[in-house]
Amino acid sequence: MRFSIILQGITFSLSAHAVDPAAVYSAGHNETHNVALRIGNGDAGRSGLIEVLANGFIQAKVKNGSQPFAYIAYPIQALTAAITLNEYTITDRGTFLSISRELQNQTTIYKAATDDPSDPLLNPAHILIGKGAKNEKMADEFTQWAISADGQQVITSFKKNGQQLYTGAPANKTAQF
Repeated sequence: MRFSIILQGITFSLSAHAVDPAAVYSAGHNETHNVALRIGNGDAGRSGLIEVLANGFIQAKVKNGSQPFAYIAYPIQALTAAITLNEYTITDRGTFLSISRELQNQTTIYKAATDDPSDPLLNPAHILIGKGAKNEKMADEFTQWAISADGQQVITSFKKNGQQLYTGAPANKTAQF
């Protein structure tokens, strides 16, 4: 199964990997050690969107009677490395706003993306469930929640330094979910 959602600047891959997590989110249910969902992501982990998505989904599941569980994130730190090494990279606005002012001041933004479908820097996100996912049901439930009104509210209300970072998914009446 393949699920897609358009959000500027993030990619989700729902599957298990043998990599140590950079963060584990539990939506305040710190007594749990049951990791039920792993989301590998691009730079969205740096902005904090992954944390609010994970915690929002966990809270929604607990509200509907599920036991609390944890979520693990794998952020990429390419922007900081590129700045430190005097190189170049492409990144999302949330990641840029997440780095220190000192690093921001060492950076020149040559082109910022828009939501225009013809924008060459448009960076839609996709939710992909790996064929070998250990908890495909939970991955599917996360996908359904992320594209629901509640999930979209978490995405569109997420801000960094007072700036909205992501737009919601456009209505897609032909998508197979």
